[in-house]
Amino acid sequence: MARAATSKKSSLDPLAQELAEAKLAESDLTLDDAQLLGIEPLSGQQAKVQLGVRPLAGLKITYFTPTGEPTGFWRYRFLEKGDSGFDALVQKDKSQRYTQAVGTLPAVYFARQMVDWPILLEDPDKPLIITEGELKAACACNRGFATMGLGGVWNWRGAKQGIAWLPDLDLPVWKQRQVYICFDSDFKQNPNVLAALEALATQLVNRGAYVYVTSLPEIPGLPKTGLDDFLVNESDEAFQAVLDMSEMHGLAEPLWDLNNRYTYIKDPGLILDHLSLVKVTPAAFTQHRESTSMYLEKFLQPNGGISHREVAAAQSWLKWPLRQEAQRLTYEPGQLQFVSANGATAFNIWPGWGVEPKAGDIEPFLKL
Repeated sequence: MARAATSKKSSLDPLAQELAEAKLAESDLTLDDAQLLGIEPLSGQQAKVQLGVRPLAGLKITYFTPTGEPTGFWRYRFLEKGDSGFDALVQKDKSQRYTQAVGTLPAVYFARQMVDWPILLEDPDKPLIITEGELKAACACNRGFATMGLGGVWNWRGAKQGIAWLPDLDLPVWKQRQVYICFDSDFKQNPNVLAALEALATQLVNRGAYVYVTSLPEIPGLPKTGLDDFLVNESDEAFQAVLDMSEMHGLAEPLWDLNNRYTYIKDPGLILDHLSLVKVTPAAFTQHRESTSMYLEKFLQPNGGISHREVAAAQSWLKWPLRQEAQRLTYEPGQLQFVSANGATAFNIWPGWGVEPKAGDIEPFLKL
């Protein structure tokens, strides 16, 4: 008689299984979900032998590319206290909760098989959520909210490696995409998290995204609210309502409006009005032509509140990395507004034909 297959669950170390099930349940995930995601419960001995970390039970979280191949990067979530025993409790103190291989660059977590990442990352019409933590991201993806996970609020860069923007974060098309930064609710009381949120929002705005800051409501009985906490305790519709109430951060929309009207010409260093073809200097642009173009920019106060301040849109547009620009001016009848030659883009100031040709009888023209 054929031997019955042994399930993955039954082969787990009892302590590792108990702690893993409890931790996953906090994010509305199961051991089956963990297997789908490539998250593996390990005993303390397994963690020491396989990963070279402290011999404590926990979860090995493997990172995957958007197409589902392992990247070689992992993080280990300790679930056992240092004084381990069968009745060990999930850590509740401020001791180290995560570790990774020494010297490795942080990465972006894409929940495997829960989102069609290749299609979504290429489509800027689809919104993205960025949160802190792999299990939170997996929980949201499992509910239908496409969410990328960061290992920490600053883990969109590699400070030790001198990398200001992770290569993984170049995978999405950011231009004109709605992006929601959804960190834990206590960001309002944590200056470090607030600073990280501000810096990340600025990076995304500079890449053309419409960035929103999502402030999660407090859940009674919890010291703070994470994305998974909210989804577990509230409905998907309630979270969508929170997203809809998110505050827009930065000047992306006003900057795109100016992009639709103006182009910066590098040589000789002037701004061209698309409609009138009037050319003005940067000083005239900021101090006269668009001097009254003021917008209310939302920004985070040190206490986490949202305030507004007036910002000169023209000055911001001149400094914007995505401002519309061309190397020089040209005049080429019959060509498009932007023409390219020798790798440089030129703005074609040809205004178009004075009379558009139409099919019909040309006898009146011949008589004229």
